[in-house]
Amino acid sequence: MANRVTGDLIQGVAARCRWILGAACAAMLLACGGGQGDVAVGANTNDAAAGSINPSDATATGDACERTIALDAPRAVGASDRIALAWQGPSFSSFSVSIRRAAGQAFEPIDATVSSQSAQFSRGAAYRWDFPTARVRVRGCDGAGQCVDSNEQPLLDALLGSVVEFPSPNAGGFDSFGSGLALSSDGNVLAIAGAAAGTAVGPGDHLHLFERDMQGRWQRRDVLAPAACAQFVVGSATLDGVGATLAVASAPAANCPARAGAIEVFARANGLWQRTARIADEAPPAAQRFSGLSLASDGRTLGTTVFEDAVPWSGRARVYERDDMGRWALAAALAAEASDGLRAAFGMTRLSGNGAVLAIQGAREITNPADPTAPAEPDSFIALFTREASGWIARTTVRSTKPQDCCALAEDNDRFGASLALNHDGSMLAVGAPGDNSDASDRVGDPLNRGQPDSGAVWIFRRTGEAVWSQQAFIKAPAGTEPGFFLGTSVALDRDGRVLAATVIGNSRPSGVNRNQAADRQTVIEPSVDTASFGGAAYLFVLDDTGRWTQRALVIPPLEPRTRKTLFDAFSMAFAADATALVLGVQANTQEGMPVATSVFVY
Repeated sequence: MANRVTGDLIQGVAARCRWILGAACAAMLLACGGGQGDVAVGANTNDAAAGSINPSDATATGDACERTIALDAPRAVGASDRIALAWQGPSFSSFSVSIRRAAGQAFEPIDATVSSQSAQFSRGAAYRWDFPTARVRVRGCDGAGQCVDSNEQPLLDALLGSVVEFPSPNAGGFDSFGSGLALSSDGNVLAIAGAAAGTAVGPGDHLHLFERDMQGRWQRRDVLAPAACAQFVVGSATLDGVGATLAVASAPAANCPARAGAIEVFARANGLWQRTARIADEAPPAAQRFSGLSLASDGRTLGTTVFEDAVPWSGRARVYERDDMGRWALAAALAAEASDGLRAAFGMTRLSGNGAVLAIQGAREITNPADPTAPAEPDSFIALFTREASGWIARTTVRSTKPQDCCALAEDNDRFGASLALNHDGSMLAVGAPGDNSDASDRVGDPLNRGQPDSGAVWIFRRTGEAVWSQQAFIKAPAGTEPGFFLGTSVALDRDGRVLAATVIGNSRPSGVNRNQAADRQTVIEPSVDTASFGGAAYLFVLDDTGRWTQRALVIPPLEPRTRKTLFDAFSMAFAADATALVLGVQANTQEGMPVATSVFVY
């Protein structure tokens, strides 16, 4: 309860406010302790800072109205993750900015560039915010250490504005823009697959390059075109750690002579990209193709898959290394080991950021345990190799522990290995299994849990010895998913292996998680009659110190109107190793299934 001196002060403030500042001084009643005790504006009982002005001290408070800081509504700084603040009030010796990331959390100071009446700060990782409930306030302090807090402002509109959209350069056209993404480890350079400008329909055979400058603003820098009579393989592009080297697979364009595929390497210098190398075999078969490219952070080691188009079980893995002269040479050719006369092959590759661990999607023919007399079927696994002084050494394989889902051709197969990710040192491996059939109660990969067909899951394996990767976790989305959810369609890990991003294709509207969209803008997603079209979203999970993974955020692209739905095979994701940028490429349909313009969203 305010004391008598406080009460007298409140009356004096109120009288002046009625004549001078009107409603602007209403908040000052709180600063003076009206009904709330002696706490500065915007502070709560758990967050009152030492040195804040005590309104019962008339000498310290001075003219109370003039000590008010009135914070305006925050705004997003265009094409960046920066948020700008402005306020009115007296000139204090210093100002600081504090934010509350979600309801129920305390305010925390944030680094900001502050001037006398304005400030800017970087939003940072979007997954750490709950957009609808986030708040900001400003504190002003005088030379004597007496401080006043401003009013609190919601951050929803500014945070929504900090989501940068790159629309297709072909407005209204269905041109595969966003069907493939590559992001540098530092999150500052982005390559987007799409058609050239002025092309209404295209195979995504160009790469659009964007760069984030020192002020956090994204700008289009370049468009890379394939060589004559060639086209880039969608989804094959990969960038190094700082976005200075890019590698992408190419194949013959339509109506061109048959020839083998290659890998095109580009380098960035002074903001411009130039082709610096072409990787190809000397006398390859015309049907040979490259895919699944993965660059190490230093841009000197490249993992890839090579196969012969339309030739089953022809997939092999390769590693190329670049010397100090910029020349690329084959460092290792890796083949899957078969047994008992059955076949085996490699698919997609993923290289750790330090270039020392290689994870390869593989399949091996086995006898179906449910029907031993049936023809052999492929069984998925992940092979792990490490680079040693003697070369690349096969270390171990990991696989799903669900034996009834063993065979990739089986209708109830869990699609283990559909996506892969490694952290920087290769000690953590994430494997997507979008066809997993267990419900949200499964935390161990229970082969008997079949409560939610095709809900999907992500397996986490941790390196526990020189040649041992052991299962660390089995991650499901929270309750509220539905059949056909397909968690793990794509996966990504941050540098330390403590943040996991995983996409879903299906309905996703769970509660109790950070929402990166307006509270009333939950996209209405209904599975299409055509089962090739669903909605899409990304989930973010964080590993705590007890070894438990907990969902931290849900990201639904802002598809408006709500009748739009993302395409099943064209919802792409990229995630920065420092976790500061999440990129979603969306190709959408109307409710009637007609294609509409595509976009890429950077969170």
